[in-house]
Amino acid sequence: MDQLVDEDGWEDVMEQSGIRIFVKAFPESGFKAYRSETIINTSIASIVSMALDVEAFSEWVQDTTTVYTVKKESENSKIYYMAIKAPWPIEDRDWVNRVEVKHQPGPKKVIITYTAVPNLLEDKLDHVRVTSHLAIWVLEPDGKQKTRSTWMGFSDPGGTLPALFVNWTISSSVLQTTENIKRQAVKPKYAVHL
Repeated sequence: MDQLVDEDGWEDVMEQSGIRIFVKAFPESGFKAYRSETIINTSIASIVSMALDVEAFSEWVQDTTTVYTVKKESENSKIYYMAIKAPWPIEDRDWVNRVEVKHQPGPKKVIITYTAVPNLLEDKLDHVRVTSHLAIWVLEPDGKQKTRSTWMGFSDPGGTLPALFVNWTISSSVLQTTENIKRQAVKPKYAVHL
């Protein structure tokens, strides 16, 4: 986790639609870590509501084919299964992750983590299980009904997928997901007014 939140080593690779994308080398891996920074035009509470709405992940996580809650651990923690369709000739991938929301003391800062729980469910023969995944999403107030979003992550997609290919596509993939998050989080179903 420290490697992701460490400010050193991030390379600014793209800025579009009010979103900045960064990448950096990840220790002991050929795959790069990613980071996006943006402002989302809604409250932290609305984004938290969206982040815990596991069954709606397919509305903002690109190429999702299946997603469901495996176990609700608490009001702020769930384990979920998600599968994505990969373009040919790449094998489809799936994850078992824990999403956990932690409210930080002080100025309304929230940290949402997504961590792999790979051995909880049996592997599916038609998917490659992603066993190394960590994402940290930091949400901080930025005025009334606006949130500063910093989303950092690292995944090793497993299988025989070359790191060069993954690293080449990561910026556009993170940009697309961040754009999707910005659209999804402002939907009326997540409106929480404090």
